[in-house]
Amino acid sequence: MLQADGQTKYPPDATWVTPNDPRIQYYGRCGTDEPGSVGFFYSASGFRARFSGRSLALRLEEDNFGPANSMGIRIDGGAEIPLRLHAATDHTYVIAIGLPNKVHDLEVYRRQDTYGGVAKFKGMWLEKGAILKRPATRSKKRIEFFGDSVTSGAATTPFGYEAKPDSAVEYDNVDEVINNGYWGLGSVTSRILKADANIQGIGGLSLLDQTGWFGGELEHTVGLESTYDKLNPIPGQMSSWDFTRFTPHVVVVAIGQNDARGGDIHDQAWRTKWKDAYKGLLENLRGHYPKANFVLSTTVLIHDLEWDKAIHEVADEFCLEYSTKSVHFFSFKRAGIGTPGHPRLKEQEEMGQELAAFINRVPGVWK
Repeated sequence: MLQADGQTKYPPDATWVTPNDPRIQYYGRCGTDEPGSVGFFYSASGFRARFSGRSLALRLEEDNFGPANSMGIRIDGGAEIPLRLHAATDHTYVIAIGLPNKVHDLEVYRRQDTYGGVAKFKGMWLEKGAILKRPATRSKKRIEFFGDSVTSGAATTPFGYEAKPDSAVEYDNVDEVINNGYWGLGSVTSRILKADANIQGIGGLSLLDQTGWFGGELEHTVGLESTYDKLNPIPGQMSSWDFTRFTPHVVVVAIGQNDARGGDIHDQAWRTKWKDAYKGLLENLRGHYPKANFVLSTTVLIHDLEWDKAIHEVADEFCLEYSTKSVHFFSFKRAGIGTPGHPRLKEQEEMGQELAAFINRVPGVWK
């Protein structure tokens, strides 16, 4: 497996490119307000660029919040080069030396979930005399995802462990090699659709605060109702997102699998509270994206299908109450019964193909 190398000193004879260079194309909810760096808070957020020459080094900073961040690098569409950042360091990593002397396509993305804190890109070094060129034009199709660890690509890549519980593999692995947002539901679906994507997958996320697993102890957990409008969603660090930076044609909300921790969908009072909060979230999002279509779903991860029934009710009731046809319920063929552990790569591809086909059937979806 290819692995990037770290070095503590900057190349003495190379071309420096700053992170605010206009030829770098960022995607996902990225923090661009801090001078000299761009922050990545979610898996599957990153940047694309094109560079000439034979060598590449990246300067990245790790904040030491939780496990060290893991990045993925792809050059010319080749195999992923995984890079685990050194904890609490601002470091230069040599990614490639001896490439063919031509213009190369580069993609760099965060591999693992929000629980790793913030990873910052602080610039890149190219071979002396090399130049940066503009990447391909963005797709005119735009899609946004809100979801949990399935959307974020948790435990997607343990080879040979499809349909197996997470206990069969070392899930909290030191090198973060099995968690990869590139193979999460949002990324897979977006690539099939050839759409530009913002993907906010947060492991353990539920709808309501003080339910789910995101944030630790139940009384401290936060849900999508508190993170949907955040750039940095980490409790104690939260910052606001500017919705004008990305306006999607389609919004996919894939939650309901962690909500049983702290919530009982079989209790009628709780069900009503939960559904009202879901409809309130949709109303808020439609305020930012009045022309978007919304797709509400869960995933193939095993869970109580009563949550899917409640989500279906939310979609139907919202459309009736707001006289709209823009909110849709979608169920995967194996929703809630597919796998006892996090979906692996093949299962993520299965879901991506089903979801992409459904989205393309929505009338006028990309207009």
